[in-house]
Amino acid sequence: MITPRALPDSSPTEKRPPLRQIADMLGVSKMTVSRALREGTSVDAALRARIQQTAREIGYQPDTRISQVMSAIRKSKFPQYRETLALIWTHKQAVRDTSFHDEILSGAKLQAEQLGYKLDEFRMSDQAMSGRALSHILHARGIRGALIAPPGHERSHPHIWLDWKKICAVMIGRSFANHGIARVQPDHHYACMLAVRRLKRLRYRRIGLVLSRAFDEKTGHIVRSAFMGFHPLGYKEADKLVFIHEQPDSSALKKWIAQAKPDVVVAHFENSFPRREHLVGPGGRNVDVVALNWNRKQPTVAGVNLQVPRIGEAAVDLLVLRMQRNIFGLEEVAPIVQVPGSWMDGPSIRRGSETDTEETTAPVVADSRASATRPQLALV
Repeated sequence: MITPRALPDSSPTEKRPPLRQIADMLGVSKMTVSRALREGTSVDAALRARIQQTAREIGYQPDTRISQVMSAIRKSKFPQYRETLALIWTHKQAVRDTSFHDEILSGAKLQAEQLGYKLDEFRMSDQAMSGRALSHILHARGIRGALIAPPGHERSHPHIWLDWKKICAVMIGRSFANHGIARVQPDHHYACMLAVRRLKRLRYRRIGLVLSRAFDEKTGHIVRSAFMGFHPLGYKEADKLVFIHEQPDSSALKKWIAQAKPDVVVAHFENSFPRREHLVGPGGRNVDVVALNWNRKQPTVAGVNLQVPRIGEAAVDLLVLRMQRNIFGLEEVAPIVQVPGSWMDGPSIRRGSETDTEETTAPVVADSRASATRPQLALV
Protein backbone atom coordinates (compact mmCIF):
# COMPACT_ATOMS: atom_id res chain seq x y z
CA MET A 1 0.00 0.00 0.00
CA ILE A 2 1.32 3.40 -0.94
CA THR A 3 1.14 5.98 1.80
CA PRO A 4 0.67 9.51 0.49
CA ARG A 5 3.25 12.06 1.53
CA ALA A 6 2.00 14.39 4.26
CA LEU A 7 1.48 17.93 3.09
CA PRO A 8 3.04 20.78 5.10
CA ASP A 9 0.66 22.87 7.18
CA SER A 10 1.70 26.05 5.44
CA SER A 11 3.84 27.06 2.52
CA PRO A 12 7.16 28.84 3.06
CA THR A 13 5.76 31.96 1.48
CA GLU A 14 3.24 32.35 4.32
CA LYS A 15 6.08 32.79 6.81
CA ARG A 16 7.79 35.51 4.86
CA PRO A 17 7.32 39.09 6.10
CA PRO A 18 4.96 40.80 3.63
CA LEU A 19 6.00 43.74 1.46
CA ARG A 20 3.36 45.82 3.28
CA GLN A 21 5.38 45.48 6.51
CA ILE A 22 8.46 47.00 4.86
CA ALA A 23 6.33 49.74 3.25
CA ASP A 24 4.74 50.72 6.58
CA MET A 25 8.11 50.74 8.38
CA LEU A 26 9.62 53.18 5.87
CA GLY A 27 6.52 55.19 5.02
CA VAL A 28 6.54 54.31 1.31
CA SER A 29 4.08 52.51 -0.94
CA LYS A 30 4.04 48.75 -1.43
CA MET A 31 4.75 49.31 -5.13
CA THR A 32 7.90 51.29 -4.29
CA VAL A 33 9.16 48.43 -2.11
CA SER A 34 8.46 45.90 -4.85
CA ARG A 35 10.33 47.98 -7.43
CA ALA A 36 13.26 48.61 -5.09
CA LEU A 37 13.71 44.88 -4.49
CA ARG A 38 13.91 44.25 -8.24
CA GLU A 39 16.98 45.21 -10.24
CA GLY A 40 16.65 47.40 -13.30
CA THR A 41 13.80 49.54 -11.93
CA SER A 42 13.86 53.32 -11.52
CA VAL A 43 14.10 53.91 -7.77
CA ASP A 44 16.27 56.47 -5.97
CA ALA A 45 19.56 54.79 -5.04
CA ALA A 46 19.48 55.90 -1.39
CA LEU A 47 15.86 54.80 -0.96
CA ARG A 48 16.59 51.45 -2.67
CA ALA A 49 19.47 50.85 -0.23
CA ARG A 50 17.24 51.63 2.80
CA ILE A 51 14.50 49.30 1.56
CA GLN A 52 16.93 46.46 0.85
CA GLN A 53 18.59 46.93 4.25
CA THR A 54 15.21 46.82 6.02
CA ALA A 55 14.25 43.70 4.06
CA ARG A 56 17.43 41.98 5.23
CA GLU A 57 16.90 43.05 8.83
CA ILE A 58 13.39 41.56 9.06
CA GLY A 59 14.38 38.44 7.14
CA TYR A 60 12.44 39.05 3.93
CA GLN A 61 13.27 36.59 1.14
CA PRO A 62 11.54 36.84 -2.23
CA ASP A 63 9.79 33.76 -3.56
CA THR A 64 11.71 33.00 -6.75
CA ARG A 65 8.79 31.06 -8.23
CA ILE A 66 6.41 33.99 -7.83
CA SER A 67 9.09 36.39 -9.11
CA GLN A 68 9.53 34.31 -12.27
CA VAL A 69 5.79 34.19 -12.90
CA MET A 70 5.31 37.92 -12.32
CA SER A 71 8.31 38.73 -14.53
CA ALA A 72 6.80 36.71 -17.35
CA ILE A 73 3.47 38.47 -16.91
CA ARG A 74 5.12 41.91 -17.00
CA LYS A 75 7.01 41.07 -20.18
CA SER A 76 3.98 39.63 -21.96
CA LYS A 77 1.27 42.08 -20.90
CA PHE A 78 2.12 45.75 -21.00
CA PRO A 79 -0.90 48.01 -20.44
CA GLN A 80 -2.19 49.35 -23.72
CA TYR A 81 -2.31 53.11 -24.12
CA ARG A 82 -5.84 54.34 -23.57
CA GLU A 83 -5.71 58.13 -23.55
CA THR A 84 -4.03 61.15 -21.97
CA LEU A 85 -5.03 62.71 -18.66
CA ALA A 86 -4.17 66.20 -17.46
CA LEU A 87 -2.57 67.14 -14.14
CA ILE A 88 -3.21 70.86 -13.62
CA TRP A 89 -1.03 72.99 -11.34
CA THR A 90 -2.61 76.35 -10.51
CA HIS A 91 0.43 77.91 -8.83
CA LYS A 92 4.00 78.65 -9.84
CA GLN A 93 6.49 75.82 -9.75
CA ALA A 94 8.92 78.00 -7.77
CA VAL A 95 6.59 78.07 -4.76
CA ARG A 96 5.69 74.40 -4.94
CA ASP A 97 6.09 72.35 -1.78
CA THR A 98 8.60 69.98 -3.39
CA SER A 99 8.10 67.02 -1.08
CA PHE A 100 4.28 67.08 -0.91
CA HIS A 101 3.56 67.95 -4.53
CA ASP A 102 6.24 65.71 -6.00
CA GLU A 103 4.90 62.73 -4.04
CA ILE A 104 1.42 63.41 -5.42
CA LEU A 105 2.90 63.55 -8.93
CA SER A 106 4.85 60.32 -8.51
CA GLY A 107 1.85 58.42 -7.15
CA ALA A 108 -0.52 59.72 -9.83
CA LYS A 109 1.93 59.15 -12.65
CA LEU A 110 2.74 55.59 -11.63
CA GLN A 111 -0.92 54.64 -11.25
CA ALA A 112 -1.84 56.24 -14.59
CA GLU A 113 0.90 54.28 -16.35
CA GLN A 114 -0.23 51.02 -14.77
CA LEU A 115 -3.76 51.64 -16.04
CA GLY A 116 -2.55 52.53 -19.54
CA TYR A 117 -2.94 56.31 -19.32
CA LYS A 118 -0.44 59.09 -20.00
CA LEU A 119 -0.32 61.99 -17.55
CA ASP A 120 0.57 65.43 -18.95
CA GLU A 121 1.24 68.41 -16.66
CA PHE A 122 -0.18 71.89 -17.24
CA ARG A 123 1.00 74.87 -15.16
CA MET A 124 -1.48 77.71 -15.39
CA SER A 125 0.53 80.29 -13.43
CA ASP A 126 3.89 79.59 -15.05
CA GLN A 127 2.36 79.89 -18.51
CA ALA A 128 0.00 82.78 -17.62
CA MET A 129 -2.85 80.62 -18.84
CA SER A 130 -6.49 81.40 -18.12
CA GLY A 131 -9.07 78.75 -17.39
CA ARG A 132 -10.77 79.47 -20.71
CA ALA A 133 -7.51 79.06 -22.64
CA LEU A 134 -6.64 75.84 -20.85
CA SER A 135 -10.12 74.46 -21.51
CA HIS A 136 -9.65 75.11 -25.24
CA ILE A 137 -6.25 73.37 -25.18
CA LEU A 138 -7.61 70.32 -23.38
CA HIS A 139 -10.56 70.08 -25.77
CA ALA A 140 -8.33 70.47 -28.84
CA ARG A 141 -6.03 67.68 -27.63
CA GLY A 142 -8.93 65.39 -26.84
CA ILE A 143 -8.15 65.31 -23.10
CA ARG A 144 -11.35 64.46 -21.24
CA GLY A 145 -10.05 63.86 -17.71
CA ALA A 146 -8.14 66.20 -15.42
CA LEU A 147 -6.65 66.07 -11.94
CA ILE A 148 -6.51 69.45 -10.17
CA ALA A 149 -3.42 69.50 -7.96
CA PRO A 150 -3.43 71.29 -4.58
CA PRO A 151 -2.60 75.01 -4.79
CA GLY A 152 0.37 76.68 -3.18
CA HIS A 153 0.27 79.09 -0.27
CA GLU A 154 -0.30 82.28 -2.30
CA ARG A 155 -4.03 82.41 -1.55
CA SER A 156 -6.36 80.79 0.93
CA HIS A 157 -9.28 78.89 -0.64
CA PRO A 158 -8.64 79.88 -4.28
CA HIS A 159 -11.22 79.24 -7.00
CA ILE A 160 -10.46 77.68 -10.37
CA TRP A 161 -12.61 78.02 -13.48
CA LEU A 162 -12.65 75.56 -16.36
CA ASP A 163 -15.27 74.53 -18.89
CA TRP A 164 -16.52 71.82 -16.54
CA LYS A 165 -19.20 70.56 -18.93
CA LYS A 166 -16.49 69.13 -21.18
CA ILE A 167 -14.20 67.83 -18.43
CA CYS A 168 -14.31 64.96 -15.99
CA ALA A 169 -12.35 66.34 -13.05
CA VAL A 170 -11.07 65.24 -9.65
CA MET A 171 -9.56 67.70 -7.19
CA ILE A 172 -6.76 66.69 -4.84
CA GLY A 173 -7.02 68.17 -1.35
CA ARG A 174 -9.63 70.45 0.17
CA SER A 175 -8.02 73.86 -0.44
CA PHE A 176 -10.08 74.95 -3.45
CA ALA A 177 -13.35 76.78 -2.88
CA ASN A 178 -15.05 75.02 -5.82
CA HIS A 179 -18.12 72.91 -5.15
CA GLY A 180 -19.64 70.09 -7.16
CA ILE A 181 -16.31 68.43 -8.07
CA ALA A 182 -15.13 65.04 -6.80
CA ARG A 183 -12.18 65.16 -4.40
CA VAL A 184 -9.50 62.93 -2.95
CA GLN A 185 -7.84 64.26 0.18
CA PRO A 186 -5.87 63.25 3.27
CA ASP A 187 -7.93 62.49 6.35
CA HIS A 188 -6.63 65.28 8.60
CA HIS A 189 -9.19 64.55 11.32
CA TYR A 190 -8.03 60.96 11.59
CA ALA A 191 -4.37 62.08 11.54
CA CYS A 192 -4.84 64.37 14.55
CA MET A 193 -6.95 61.79 16.38
CA LEU A 194 -4.26 59.16 15.77
CA ALA A 195 -1.51 61.47 17.07
CA VAL A 196 -3.39 62.49 20.22
CA ARG A 197 -4.42 58.93 21.04
CA ARG A 198 -0.84 57.71 20.61
CA LEU A 199 0.46 60.46 22.92
CA LYS A 200 -2.18 59.63 25.52
CA ARG A 201 -1.01 56.02 25.52
CA LEU A 202 2.53 57.30 26.10
CA ARG A 203 1.26 59.10 29.23
CA TYR A 204 1.46 62.65 27.86
CA ARG A 205 -1.10 64.98 29.40
CA ARG A 206 -0.39 68.59 28.41
CA ILE A 207 -0.54 68.08 24.65
CA GLY A 208 -0.31 71.28 22.60
CA LEU A 209 -1.35 72.05 19.02
CA VAL A 210 0.43 74.42 16.59
CA LEU A 211 -1.29 75.34 13.31
CA SER A 212 -1.27 78.21 10.84
CA ARG A 213 -4.56 80.06 10.50
CA ALA A 214 -4.55 79.36 6.76
CA PHE A 215 -4.31 75.59 7.32
CA ASP A 216 -6.92 75.71 10.09
CA GLU A 217 -9.36 77.45 7.76
CA LYS A 218 -8.58 75.29 4.71
CA THR A 219 -9.32 72.13 6.68
CA GLY A 220 -12.57 73.54 8.08
CA HIS A 221 -11.17 73.45 11.66
CA ILE A 222 -11.43 69.64 11.71
CA VAL A 223 -7.88 69.23 13.04
CA ARG A 224 -8.63 71.49 15.99
CA SER A 225 -11.93 69.67 16.50
CA ALA A 226 -10.19 66.28 16.67
CA PHE A 227 -7.54 67.69 19.00
CA MET A 228 -10.09 69.02 21.49
CA GLY A 229 -12.39 66.04 21.21
CA PHE A 230 -9.69 63.49 22.07
CA HIS A 231 -7.56 65.61 24.42
CA PRO A 232 -6.91 63.94 27.80
CA LEU A 233 -7.61 67.17 29.75
CA GLY A 234 -10.99 67.95 28.22
CA TYR A 235 -12.29 70.63 25.88
CA LYS A 236 -11.75 73.75 28.02
CA GLU A 237 -8.15 72.98 28.95
CA ALA A 238 -7.37 71.84 25.40
CA ASP A 239 -8.47 75.23 24.08
CA LYS A 240 -5.70 76.87 26.13
CA LEU A 241 -3.15 74.54 24.54
CA VAL A 242 -3.81 75.66 20.94
CA PHE A 243 -1.44 78.07 19.18
CA ILE A 244 -2.76 79.49 15.89
CA HIS A 245 -0.33 81.76 14.01
CA GLU A 246 -0.93 84.17 11.14
CA GLN A 247 2.73 84.11 10.09
CA PRO A 248 5.71 82.11 11.41
CA ASP A 249 6.71 83.89 14.64
CA SER A 250 9.24 82.12 16.83
CA SER A 251 9.03 84.77 19.58
CA ALA A 252 5.26 84.42 19.90
CA LEU A 253 5.60 80.63 19.90
CA LYS A 254 8.17 80.65 22.70
CA LYS A 255 5.98 83.02 24.71
CA TRP A 256 3.01 80.68 24.29
CA ILE A 257 5.11 77.67 25.34
CA ALA A 258 6.18 79.52 28.49
CA GLN A 259 2.54 80.26 29.34
CA ALA A 260 0.82 77.00 28.28
CA LYS A 261 3.69 74.70 29.36
CA PRO A 262 2.96 71.83 26.93
CA ASP A 263 4.80 68.53 27.39
CA VAL A 264 4.56 67.79 23.68
CA VAL A 265 3.42 69.75 20.64
CA VAL A 266 1.41 68.35 17.72
CA ALA A 267 2.19 70.56 14.73
CA HIS A 268 1.46 70.89 11.04
CA PHE A 269 4.78 72.03 9.60
CA GLU A 270 4.67 74.76 6.94
CA ASN A 271 7.64 76.62 5.47
CA SER A 272 9.95 74.89 7.98
CA PHE A 273 7.95 76.26 10.91
CA PRO A 274 8.07 75.46 13.74
CA ARG A 275 11.71 74.39 14.03
CA ARG A 276 12.93 72.18 16.84
CA GLU A 277 14.95 75.05 18.31
CA HIS A 278 11.71 77.06 18.63
CA LEU A 279 10.19 74.39 20.88
CA VAL A 280 12.04 75.20 24.09
CA GLY A 281 10.29 75.62 27.43
CA PRO A 282 11.31 77.38 30.64
CA GLY A 283 14.82 76.54 31.78
CA GLY A 284 15.84 75.40 28.32
CA ARG A 285 13.69 72.27 28.47
CA ASN A 286 13.04 70.79 25.05
CA VAL A 287 9.39 70.23 24.23
CA ASP A 288 8.66 66.97 22.45
CA VAL A 289 7.06 67.24 19.01
CA VAL A 290 4.86 65.25 16.63
CA ALA A 291 4.30 66.17 12.97
CA LEU A 292 0.81 65.94 11.50
CA ASN A 293 2.50 65.87 8.08
CA TRP A 294 5.42 63.51 8.69
CA ASN A 295 8.27 63.89 6.19
CA ARG A 296 10.63 61.04 5.34
CA LYS A 297 13.41 63.64 4.98
CA GLN A 298 13.09 64.28 8.73
CA PRO A 299 12.78 60.74 10.15
CA THR A 300 13.80 61.91 13.64
CA VAL A 301 10.41 63.61 14.06
CA ALA A 302 7.61 61.21 14.93
CA GLY A 303 4.26 61.82 13.32
CA VAL A 304 1.57 60.80 10.87
CA ASN A 305 2.52 59.78 7.36
CA LEU A 306 -0.29 61.19 5.22
CA GLN A 307 0.42 58.61 2.50
CA VAL A 308 0.68 61.31 -0.15
CA PRO A 309 1.63 58.99 -3.06
CA ARG A 310 -1.49 56.92 -2.32
CA ILE A 311 -3.57 60.08 -2.54
CA GLY A 312 -2.25 60.58 -6.07
CA GLU A 313 -2.98 56.93 -6.88
CA ALA A 314 -6.52 57.14 -5.49
CA ALA A 315 -7.18 60.34 -7.45
CA VAL A 316 -6.28 58.59 -10.70
CA ASP A 317 -8.44 55.59 -9.79
CA LEU A 318 -11.42 57.83 -9.06
CA LEU A 319 -10.92 59.89 -12.21
CA VAL A 320 -10.69 56.83 -14.48
CA LEU A 321 -13.79 55.29 -12.90
CA ARG A 322 -15.80 58.48 -13.36
CA MET A 323 -14.66 58.77 -16.97
CA GLN A 324 -15.83 55.20 -17.56
CA ARG A 325 -19.19 56.22 -16.12
CA ASN A 326 -19.21 59.31 -18.33
CA ILE A 327 -19.60 61.71 -15.40
CA PHE A 328 -18.75 65.22 -16.64
CA GLY A 329 -19.54 68.67 -15.31
CA LEU A 330 -20.50 69.82 -11.84
CA GLU A 331 -22.64 67.72 -9.53
CA GLU A 332 -25.09 68.73 -6.85
CA VAL A 333 -23.47 66.20 -4.51
CA ALA A 334 -19.92 65.22 -5.43
CA PRO A 335 -18.05 62.34 -3.75
CA ILE A 336 -15.16 62.95 -1.35
CA VAL A 337 -12.63 60.18 -0.77
CA GLN A 338 -10.40 60.48 2.31
CA VAL A 339 -7.12 58.56 2.56
CA PRO A 340 -6.01 57.90 6.16
CA GLY A 341 -2.42 58.22 7.31
CA SER A 342 -0.28 55.86 9.38
CA TRP A 343 1.82 56.39 12.50
CA MET A 344 5.60 56.77 12.22
CA ASP A 345 7.74 56.49 15.36
CA GLY A 346 10.70 58.77 16.00
CA PRO A 347 13.01 59.99 18.79
CA SER A 348 11.18 63.33 19.03
CA ILE A 349 8.88 61.71 21.63
CA ARG A 350 9.56 59.32 24.46
CA ARG A 351 9.40 55.65 23.72
CA GLY A 352 6.47 53.60 24.96
CA SER A 353 6.38 50.12 26.40
CA GLU A 354 5.46 47.11 24.33
CA THR A 355 1.84 47.53 25.41
CA ASP A 356 1.68 51.05 23.96
CA THR A 357 0.39 49.88 20.62
CA GLU A 358 -2.84 50.41 18.77
CA GLU A 359 -4.29 50.18 15.33
CA THR A 360 -2.49 52.79 13.22
CA THR A 361 -4.23 52.38 9.91
CA ALA A 362 -7.80 52.66 8.74
CA PRO A 363 -9.68 52.03 5.53
CA VAL A 364 -10.12 54.80 3.02
CA VAL A 365 -13.26 56.72 3.93
CA ALA A 366 -15.46 57.74 1.05
CA ASP A 367 -18.33 60.15 1.45
CA SER A 368 -21.38 60.60 -0.76
CA ARG A 369 -21.48 58.09 -3.64
CA ALA A 370 -17.95 56.75 -3.04
CA SER A 371 -16.90 53.86 -0.86
CA ALA A 372 -13.63 51.93 -0.69
CA THR A 373 -11.41 49.75 1.43
CA ARG A 374 -8.09 51.02 0.12
CA PRO A 375 -6.76 53.86 -2.04
CA GLN A 376 -7.08 51.76 -5.23
CA LEU A 377 -10.81 52.19 -4.87
CA ALA A 378 -13.93 51.12 -6.63
CA LEU A 379 -17.05 53.21 -6.31
CA VAL A 380 -20.45 51.65 -5.99
